[in-house]
Amino acid sequence: MGAGAQSNPFAGLLGGAALELSYGLNQSNLSLLRGVVIDAKLEPTVDFKLETKRGFVSLQNGVGLWISHSAALKSGVSLNYMLGRHQSTDVHYQGLGDKSGSVDVYAFAEWQPILDAVTLYANAASTPAPVQREFAQAGVTLGIPMLDHWNAFVDLNQTWGNAPYWQTYYGVSAQQQATSMKAVFMPTSGGALYQSKTLGGVYSVNKSTDLILGLGTLEASPGLMLSPLMGARTQHTAVIMINQKLIAQ
Repeated sequence: MGAGAQSNPFAGLLGGAALELSYGLNQSNLSLLRGVVIDAKLEPTVDFKLETKRGFVSLQNGVGLWISHSAALKSGVSLNYMLGRHQSTDVHYQGLGDKSGSVDVYAFAEWQPILDAVTLYANAASTPAPVQREFAQAGVTLGIPMLDHWNAFVDLNQTWGNAPYWQTYYGVSAQQQATSMKAVFMPTSGGALYQSKTLGGVYSVNKSTDLILGLGTLEASPGLMLSPLMGARTQHTAVIMINQKLIAQ
C-alpha cells in the first residue's frame, strides 16, 4: 500500500479486507425505509460492503461466505433479509394490513467476461417455510468509456417471484377485500415481476470516490398488472449515489 492508504484508520483493523460505503438517493420499488412499495419514490439510501478472503457483509448481499472470489467472478451464499410491506408507507396497501420482513437464504453471482465492460449478475432468495417466499433477479451491466473521469453504463434487469411472493406483495384475499374495498386477487403461480432499464454515468472524483448518476424505467409484467394494487405499468427510476472505497484489497 502507498503512504496514503497506510494512514487510513481502518487499515490496521481490517488488514487484507476491502470496505466500501455507498450513499445517496434512489427511486425504486424496493425501499430500505418503506419496504416493498408499488409507487417508486426518490428517497435516501445507503449500503456498505465489507469483503474478506473468506466472506462478506453488506446490506445488499447479507452475511455470508464466498463460493468464488476473483476479479472476474464473485459468487456466494448468505443469510439476508427480505423486505416486508406496510400499509402506512404506500396508499395501495391501505386496508391490507402489514407484512413483516423475514430472514432469507440468499445466493448471488457476478461475472465479468470483459473486466469493467460487461457484468452479468443474478441472485435468488428464499424465506423459511411455511410461507417460503422466493424472489430472483438477473441482469447485465455494460460499461462504456467516455471522456476523462467519465464512464457511461447501461443496466438491464428482470425480477421474478413465486406464488407466495406475489400473494404477499400484490395479492388480495377475501378477508382483505372487506377491509380494503379492492377486488380479490389470489395468484396460483408466480412469474415475472418487473423489467428495469437504466442509463447512467460514473464520474471518478478521485481514486477512492465515484459519483453515480442514472435514469431509467421500471415496467411491470402483464401478469402483475392484473393485481388490483397496481397503478401505472411504467414508472421512472433514478439514482444519485456516492461510492467510497474506504479500504482497498
